[in-house]
Amino acid sequence: MRSLKLLVVVLVMCYALTGCGKKEDEYRVMDEAIIKVKEALKPLGDFSGDYPDEVTDYFKFYGLDADTNNVEHIFGTFKSGEFTLIGHIYKPAEYKATVFLLHGYFDHCGQLNFLIKYLLESGYAVAAFDLPGHGLSSGQRGSIDDFAQYSRALTDFADKVKPQLKPPYHFVGHSTGAAAVIDYLLTNKNPIFDRIVLAAPLVHCAAWEQSKIGYNEKIQFIKSVPRVFRKNSSSSDFLDFIKNKDTLQTRTIPLKWVRALHKWNEKIADSPLCNKPVKIIQGSKDTTIDWRFNIKFLQAKFSNAEVSQIKNANHELFNESDDIRNEVFLGISDYLAF
Repeated sequence: MRSLKLLVVVLVMCYALTGCGKKEDEYRVMDEAIIKVKEALKPLGDFSGDYPDEVTDYFKFYGLDADTNNVEHIFGTFKSGEFTLIGHIYKPAEYKATVFLLHGYFDHCGQLNFLIKYLLESGYAVAAFDLPGHGLSSGQRGSIDDFAQYSRALTDFADKVKPQLKPPYHFVGHSTGAAAVIDYLLTNKNPIFDRIVLAAPLVHCAAWEQSKIGYNEKIQFIKSVPRVFRKNSSSSDFLDFIKNKDTLQTRTIPLKWVRALHKWNEKIADSPLCNKPVKIIQGSKDTTIDWRFNIKFLQAKFSNAEVSQIKNANHELFNESDDIRNEVFLGISDYLAF
């Protein structure tokens, strides 16, 4: 009976974090186009001439095409530990700074398309990649052994990008992508980023205490729980797309990822303080993370943290309705231009 109760608690926690539901579901099978893209992948910068049709179709489908002849789009793979990750570099003919972007849990570079175009139009070069276990990158879907692998991937990507894009270097990360740079900042004595934006940053997920109770040795034989898509944006088009059209979305949440999140929280609780300036942007209607705790924690950990709350915004700040998304993007550009 106790084991059953613990299982229920874990399921409740996972629903709060990502929208896990009642019915078992298989990973969505990648459609033929995505399989062809994976077969066509080459190391970052190794494509010569025009990209193959399947790659340009992938760009168009996810809104990752640059839409201008004045921007060079460099696409391909790079190595980070055991992973083969995919990255995008957008290099305008002229630009004032470079912005690194990282997506959130379950997402990939396709969910950054609005922000990429906004930053390009604002005069920035942009670099982004799919985290391990996400999008076109390798790794068990939605899983990780240690959150340090996320920050290592960021370091490895930065090492690939720096010779190709000029400083100053800034960073914008959403949710788990923000967690990656938090780990990077708290463990790196010489971070390369000047201005850092944490959008709906993940530290504690919603139902945090329940998740700690629920993840118990007695039920660790359960490897994953199914996902149901929640209303984490006011954009109905976005919600329909990720649920019904995006073949790169993961359909389960591995409990190994939950364990890694718990261990990471223990690690950063004991990390030294950081005086690097950061900008936190948080939606007031976000029910995916425990944002009240997260903001207090980050303000205590980062002595130069600035917080902006976006009224009526949900968790998917980069894919909200037009008016909310524009407010988020304006806050980002104002901070980067300071």
